[in-house]
Amino acid sequence: DKLPVDARIATHPNDGSDIPLWSARATMGGYETLQPWFVEVWQRQKRRTLDTFAALYSSRRQEVIDYCTHYGVTHFLLKRSRYGPHFRQQARFIEPFNTLIAPLLSGKRPGDLVLAEVPPAAVVFRHGDWLMVDADKLIASWGSAPR
Repeated sequence: DKLPVDARIATHPNDGSDIPLWSARATMGGYETLQPWFVEVWQRQKRRTLDTFAALYSSRRQEVIDYCTHYGVTHFLLKRSRYGPHFRQQARFIEPFNTLIAPLLSGKRPGDLVLAEVPPAAVVFRHGDWLMVDADKLIASWGSAPR
């Protein structure tokens, strides 16, 4: 199956820069698009990137659901190794983000992260270390179970 043309993909900023070029699908931004040269645009990009990190490393399902709703995210591209025992190191990006996300990751364990183990029914593509997760299927799979 192909992703819908109107898909919006959230992923770690190091992982998503090539998505628009190769798939013609929107992302929440990546390394290549985070440019601080234009102050107003940078502030929006910075907020969106921090919100993406908060969703990717959230321990609360509702936070991920709210993120998808707010930004219109339809899919997550997840690199599974980013959720292992060294997830803090794997989450690293560039400054100022490393400093800003440190409190977000502090005190968490891999098992706390809701995207560390997504329900198989939500996975629409799998290749090696990579998962493409449909946000609607993820939310439906979670049902009303709190976390």
